[in-house]
Amino acid sequence: MVYLLKSLFYLLIKVSLKIQNDFCPKCGSNDLRKNGTIHNNKAKSKCKNCGYQFVINNTKKIVTQTQKDLIDKLLLEKISLRVIKRVVGVSWRWLQNYVNNKLAQVPRTIKVSDKPRGKLTIECPKGYRSAYDELWSFVNCKGNEYWVWLAIDRSTREIVGCFVGDRTRESARKLWQLLPPVYRQCAVAYTDFWEAYKTVIPDSRHRPVPKSSGETNHIERLNNTLRQRISRLVRKTVLPNLVCKTN
Repeated sequence: MVYLLKSLFYLLIKVSLKIQNDFCPKCGSNDLRKNGTIHNNKAKSKCKNCGYQFVINNTKKIVTQTQKDLIDKLLLEKISLRVIKRVVGVSWRWLQNYVNNKLAQVPRTIKVSDKPRGKLTIECPKGYRSAYDELWSFVNCKGNEYWVWLAIDRSTREIVGCFVGDRTRESARKLWQLLPPVYRQCAVAYTDFWEAYKTVIPDSRHRPVPKSSGETNHIERLNNTLRQRISRLVRKTVLPNLVCKTN
């Protein structure tokens, strides 16, 4: 008799908890049924009244707009995505998808001020390891290298072309195609002796020069600034210089 009373007592408690907690978040009905599991094996329920599927006592965190605004600011600083993940308190997968969506919204064409058809000069150093003006990084492993190709207007310091890819001739051609038409038609291009440029830039306006000539100083300075301000592009050879200056 005592066992039967205890069983009825626990059953009443279970039913009362179910009535209080297990209800459809869309219509409020407690007429539910089990409907399998989600990716992390949590039980999924389905409302018989409206057909809405959901997880009871879902622990999923909603990223607020305040957190997103903070992430946008932190992305401009010299810190990694893993640090941003720990500071803001979001998951790695969510943050990576958020950054990917941000990248997809960036326009692939660069807007520059109108230039008259006349004497235009651009600088386009390659990304090459043996030189001091390389700009490269890797994704997942060091064998998966990505190279940043840049072109700037020497007089205005505007970035007039940018492409991220490998260091092949095809990447040089894509950089050239991304330049505004006025630069492709009139500009004189100063580069180093990377072979890919010779097959892309017309010979009459191509000026391959050594680093000692100083003709590519502006773009080399820009690459060095990017390496110092973007943690993913920092070179080990730059760190000792920074430490010496801070000491």
